[in-house]
Amino acid sequence: MLDLDQRVADGLRELASRAPADADVWPAAERHVTRRRRRRRSLGAGFVVIALVGVGVATAAVVRSGPPKAVVATPGGRLPAKGPVDGSFTITASPTGRVLRFSPSSVTVRTGVYAITLVDGSNGTHSLAFDNPATLSSRGLIVSDTGERKTARVFFGRPGDYLFYCTVPGHRIAGEQGVVHVTGSAVTLAQAISDGRP
Repeated sequence: MLDLDQRVADGLRELASRAPADADVWPAAERHVTRRRRRRRSLGAGFVVIALVGVGVATAAVVRSGPPKAVVATPGGRLPAKGPVDGSFTITASPTGRVLRFSPSSVTVRTGVYAITLVDGSNGTHSLAFDNPATLSSRGLIVSDTGERKTARVFFGRPGDYLFYCTVPGHRIAGEQGVVHVTGSAVTLAQAISDGRP
């Protein structure tokens, strides 16, 4: 079966052969056939591009939905509020009631899970949060009355410095921040909460 363009060209040649000798019919017919071929090629190329983009999007979706990296399963990415700890320490916010700072502002511990208690030393709102989400803090520590105490479990899996600060606007910049220096060998959360930990 002949190509449609070829049939059109043949039909136009037939018309041109019947036209008067001085008529300029054939160049117009040739231009028409050429334009149609270009349009078809453009449409074909457009379909190919759309198909390639679709395949790329589908591939990206499959790659993204691949198996996640191995992480310790904790509810909502946090430690449970209750459980074993390797130790505990207390931090007082605004201990004199006038200066925005933590006391102590520096603590040293070994790797593991610790119970941190925040105490309000003034009649104002204070909080304690860590910059590093790997601490898996069990809850946000917020106190707002003199003497109020809140405790959370925090995981320090690798040696290094873990910065903590008050999230109340203006408090951190005024100096209400500190650091937990962590020593010892790196541990997983499973190792830290097990009884047989090295």
